Amino acid sequence: MDLSDLKSVKSFAESICNKHNQLDILINNAGVMFPPSSKTKDGYELQFGVNFMAHFALTAHLFELINSTKNSRVVTLSSIAHKNGKIDFDNLKLENPYDKFREYGQSKVADLIFTFELQRRLEKNNSSTISVGAHPGISKTELLRTDNPDMIDEFPHMSANQGAFSSLYAATENIENGSYIGPDGEGEMTGSPAPAFIAEYAKGEAIGKMLWEYAEKEIGVTFLS
Repeated sequence: MDLSDLKSVKSFAESICNKHNQLDILINNAGVMFPPSSKTKDGYELQFGVNFMAHFALTAHLFELINSTKNSRVVTLSSIAHKNGKIDFDNLKLENPYDKFREYGQSKVADLIFTFELQRRLEKNNSSTISVGAHPGISKTELLRTDNPDMIDEFPHMSANQGAFSSLYAATENIENGSYIGPDGEGEMTGSPAPAFIAEYAKGEAIGKMLWEYAEKEIGVTFLS
């Protein structure tokens, strides 16, 4: 699946739905960070398009299968960087000069906004599915390969395996719907899975509704009204 191409996302989801009659866990995990200024095939700034729009689309296309599976779960990955993010609906397709930090923060707060808006809508529709979020702290993966891979050494960090613990915890442990899990160390950069800091902006119902409706209109898929 190519997450920079919404046709590819839809095709992948259709193949899953054709092959399986249940889907217990969906982890919206893939992401890009600080790429050169670029767009997805559908015209979104690459980080926003891959990190948020593709995962929204994937969840939407798989939702009937997820929702029909009792006590299923959607885990969406955010980041420490979400706390500096704001959604600028006038700059989701590189309308303004590129700022890699701003655009990354925007994509990651979008993921967390989606996590909470999804949970609100699941509850409204009396679904047994739950939505939770997670972040990996600072983990040594290839996420910075297109920017400055050595930058990670300036910060406390974990291995990729350790960084996955928060996602696995969020996906498998008995936690409340709407939970957000991250490492419990200083600055949430390293440590063991625990409840993580959530910026008040990410919890807002108004921005949640606006972002959801924007994504539905752009993708052309409506679910959980």
